[in-house]
Amino acid sequence: MNRPHIVGHGLRRLVQTPPRGARGIITDADVVKARKYCQSQLQAQDAYLALRALNLELVRLPEVVSNPVIGQLRMQFWRESIDKTFAGTPPAEPICILLHQALQDLRARSRSSTASSIRFWAQRVIKTREKHMDNRPFASLAALEEYAENTYSTLMYAVLAAMPLRSMQVDHLASHIGK
Repeated sequence: MNRPHIVGHGLRRLVQTPPRGARGIITDADVVKARKYCQSQLQAQDAYLALRALNLELVRLPEVVSNPVIGQLRMQFWRESIDKTFAGTPPAEPICILLHQALQDLRARSRSSTASSIRFWAQRVIKTREKHMDNRPFASLAALEEYAENTYSTLMYAVLAAMPLRSMQVDHLASHIGK
């Protein structure tokens, strides 16, 4: 009859015992150090940071605007801002300033058409996000895959273009991850 009681104590001990070699408690100082480390890693990749911030701005638009016309105007603002940034005259918008700096660094590293590819992909994300501002459900799995390809995969293509790595296999992998 005491058997369930013994099993219960045994399970409680397993739950309460931290794994060997693991620290028992993560302090606030540990979290602060981890956050600083992760931020420093991101800051080394200006293009990544700028493109992800742009995506965040676009994703949030349907929730922060009360009128669809205002949403359309904000999308137009981002289209024009991206065009100006790639033309070398970024507006005083933090995302555009950081993206401009990343493009300057990219042009200094390589003389390829990478910047125009990034511009194409950024505009593609804006166009797709604008098309789906109303947050309607997707009619089919194919429509959802197309949306994923034109947003998340496209962001990965843009980030990969800003890096020195060039590979068809990596682009193919980015497509699958985005979907």
